Amino acid sequence: MKIFLISFSFFLLTTHNQIDAQSFTEIKDVDILADSRIVLEKVNPYVFDTLIVKDVMELNDKHSKVIYEDEGIYSEVIVNSHRKDMLLIATAIEKPQDQIPEIVMEVFKQSEFSSWQIEKTLAMKTPYDSWFYAFDISKNNKNKRLFYDELGAYKSPPY
Repeated sequence: MKIFLISFSFFLLTTHNQIDAQSFTEIKDVDILADSRIVLEKVNPYVFDTLIVKDVMELNDKHSKVIYEDEGIYSEVIVNSHRKDMLLIATAIEKPQDQIPEIVMEVFKQSEFSSWQIEKTLAMKTPYDSWFYAFDISKNNKNKRLFYDELGAYKSPPY
């Protein structure tokens, strides 16, 4: 019984400390990106010759979006900004509308948002999912992002 109490007490102490440590570690995106840039330049010295980071913006309390251009093509990376390693959530690359699958375009044109202006179409991927598509749309100063899978079914946002 004495061994059980000691083990249980140790478990509570170690679990409590881990929870506190995780809840109080906030990472600043810009600092992490600066550190990552130094590492990336050492590993691949020419990576930033064509890649230009345009902006880093907070999407919500857990996720940030890094907007960059690679050889002039608009791209995004969504990361979990409350982790030191900035866990990858999704990547996106802008695609012209004529490169979006026809079925996806048809579903959008028949949706309740068909009267909205398409500002940008993106091909997106998560580490655990197949390609899907995002439409940045606007109407009357309102902006929205819609997600569709490769068969045109509406998809919940990955972040």
